[in-house]
Amino acid sequence: MQPSSRVALRTINCSYVPQQDRVLVTINPGEQDMWACWVTRRLIWALFERGRQLLATTSILAKKAPAGARDELVSFERDAAIASTANAMTPTAAGVLQESARSAELLVRITIKPDKHRFHLELVAESCQGVAGVLARDQLQRVFLMLEMEANRAQWFERRENLPEAGKERARSTQH
Repeated sequence: MQPSSRVALRTINCSYVPQQDRVLVTINPGEQDMWACWVTRRLIWALFERGRQLLATTSILAKKAPAGARDELVSFERDAAIASTANAMTPTAAGVLQESARSAELLVRITIKPDKHRFHLELVAESCQGVAGVLARDQLQRVFLMLEMEANRAQWFERRENLPEAGKERARSTQH
């Protein structure tokens, strides 16, 4: 399924909306081509499981390190990425987020494809509308952190720990 219309990703905002129990992801907030989607907890869980694997297996540092040091290097790489993208973080006006929430669609697919030192990111909603962009490794790690912060705000990770084993397996195997 290819998106019928694609917005170019330039900026992104993530915010948990308790009334929806979803994360509102706004692309290019306040711009003419602003686009927004709702991300469910199951999609975020799947993204974190697969995203962490993707970052670990595509890390040049981790590939060169002995097996026992890889996790520590991946963590160091993440911390360095967060520091290098800190200056790009700016607040988004509440009015802009309210406007984006009114037009947000349910996200059904996230695709991340590695390409050397960059990642192609595509978000597709139920309507086949979507957004696509190319992110540097540190930018992708920043997006993951933003989503993680909102999932923590929603206490989704704590809720997942309290699921019975069958519920955890269902959450893992859900395809979006």
